[in-house]
Amino acid sequence: MAERSAPVEPRRIPWRVVAVAVVVTVVGVGGVTWGLRWSRVRAAAAAEIPAPDLTRAERPVAARILALRAAVESDRASSAAWGALGMGLHVHQFLDDALRAYRQAAALAPREFRWPYFAGIAQQSIDPADAVSWYERAARLDPRYVPLLIRAGHAYAVAGDLDAAADAYRRALAVDQRISHAHVGLAELALGRADLAAAFDHLVSALRADPRQAEAHGLLAELYRRRGELDEAERSARRADLFAKTSPLPDVLFTEVANGGVSSWWHRQRGNELLEAGQREDALREFRAALAAKADAETVYHVGLGFRFLGENDSAMAYFQRALTMRPGYRQATHGLGVMLVDAGRASEGIALIEAGKRLDPMSPDAYLRLGIVYEQAGRCTAAELQYREGLDRARYDDRIAARLAWVLAAEPGASASMRQEAVALATDAVEATVYGNVEAL
Repeated sequence: MAERSAPVEPRRIPWRVVAVAVVVTVVGVGGVTWGLRWSRVRAAAAAEIPAPDLTRAERPVAARILALRAAVESDRASSAAWGALGMGLHVHQFLDDALRAYRQAAALAPREFRWPYFAGIAQQSIDPADAVSWYERAARLDPRYVPLLIRAGHAYAVAGDLDAAADAYRRALAVDQRISHAHVGLAELALGRADLAAAFDHLVSALRADPRQAEAHGLLAELYRRRGELDEAERSARRADLFAKTSPLPDVLFTEVANGGVSSWWHRQRGNELLEAGQREDALREFRAALAAKADAETVYHVGLGFRFLGENDSAMAYFQRALTMRPGYRQATHGLGVMLVDAGRASEGIALIEAGKRLDPMSPDAYLRLGIVYEQAGRCTAAELQYREGLDRARYDDRIAARLAWVLAAEPGASASMRQEAVALATDAVEATVYGNVEAL
């Protein structure tokens, strides 16, 4: 019987050798990734943190930016900290510094969509054509984000790449057919190549999606002028005047940037939005925050506006008067105080102020409208009619004035057939101008 061999004892490998082998294996598999990550961290550690001149910034703005810089200083490898600094700089219009911060955030987190996207928006405010490369980088991460496609379309158009612009707008419509901004962009491109039929179709689609799209009404006016339909061009131009010149682009992601605004301007913006939404106490809170940031005449006036909508008339009048003391001839405060004096039964004082406001800005329809209403309430229909006619002739078109003049003409005792005919025409124009949105005119 053969002799059994003695079992061979496995050779013991020192733990240091094992550890080195594991490290070598890991580096072999993911060394490039870790190397890139480490180089990014080292670059961020060596990067200069943006330090804008804050000597003229409002105190809340300066405090916010200094806090964001401190957060980066404490963790230079954090893409979130760099990105937050970029947003804080961006929303307060330190755009070059914001781009530097976004660039570091994007380098540290190359798969995060927000940083190249926000960088593109910041760059677009400086030079739209230069925003293209940022938008293309963001599109590689999320090619279906509609606001990105709309902004990219505009950037391509400014850069002269009209085919890429059209493609971006069409891709936006493929995701959301209701986005009026894409139709407006395609209409503008069609007008540029004199394709009036295509432009018309896109503008109709834009207004079907958003009847308050001022850009669409303006382009439609241009289209009608080119076709020689001057009456229709005038109507479309009037409709364009009724709405904000630039229709806001719904953008959930960029709202994160806007919400970080702590300047008086941003507080006033949010306060005005809250007033429109009927949230009056919240609006006043925002206006007071604006006043704490900057006590100028415009902010003081807005605090008065907040009190007025809450029905606290004495406080409102006091703030309007304070705004006028700070800035004599401030039209909004002059008009607001005049209206409140009329409502308080001090008609002669109030009318004098509203008339003064009208002289300060003859293009504003508010004074004509308010004076006409005051004269109507006093039974002075002829004086009201004259105010409304002057408003339609001298001020920007306003459907409210057209509707009030129509009412005066139709309701006047002994109105002639021509007066009633004119009333119907005015009311019809007001209804069409607001796409059937003026209940009084209806």
